[in-house]
Amino acid sequence: MATKTPISTLLDFQLFHGAKIAVSKGALWTQLGSQAWQRAPLPKGDQALFADFATRSAGIVAAIPNRNSILFTVDGGRSWEQVPVPFMPLSPDPLSTRDWWMIGSIVGPLVNNPYKKNVHVVTYYLYHTTNAGRSWTRYSSSLWSQNSPDGVKFLNSSVGYLWTSYQLFLTTDGGRNFVARSLPDWLNIPSGHGLAPGGNGKAWVADGSYPLLVTSNFGANFDVASSKS
Repeated sequence: MATKTPISTLLDFQLFHGAKIAVSKGALWTQLGSQAWQRAPLPKGDQALFADFATRSAGIVAAIPNRNSILFTVDGGRSWEQVPVPFMPLSPDPLSTRDWWMIGSIVGPLVNNPYKKNVHVVTYYLYHTTNAGRSWTRYSSSLWSQNSPDGVKFLNSSVGYLWTSYQLFLTTDGGRNFVARSLPDWLNIPSGHGLAPGGNGKAWVADGSYPLLVTSNFGANFDVASSKS
């Protein structure tokens, strides 16, 4: 049976033990058990672009118009803290209330483009904080720094994945180095929540349709996931 959502258009939907979390453009929605969905609005004027939650209460939202900060809540959206960031925040991946990974971009100088005005160089970085955004460590790789990664998911402080529509990038040393995996022609990871990492080289991918796919070798190959995977 399909899971009911509070509204039809969502940016994020996550399942936790005994709870569901959903994020729309203007609100965070929480459902405990079979109770009715509860709506917690974002700060007035903010509209969510990206979101991810570490628990059913603690999570991050990157919103407009404030593209030099993120919104952070530890109480399911009853209150929000605006955390300044030294980059334009994109896909977040909070592991806890203090340990966050995030893709961010830096807008550089104008480039000479005869077909379009005001085109800037944009470079993408991976950022990590262990103190809830008070300071950040920045990582870069020529494999993806110009390719606008769609999502980031870390299993722990060492193992994590970034991806574009056609490539998967693996780090096993906390973002210092990456290995590129070309995705099969038939596989597309469509969003910032399309991959879930697991232990022993496993990761599961949902490409927007069935069946669920799984890798057991850090993305070198993908197979249809069985009920025992």
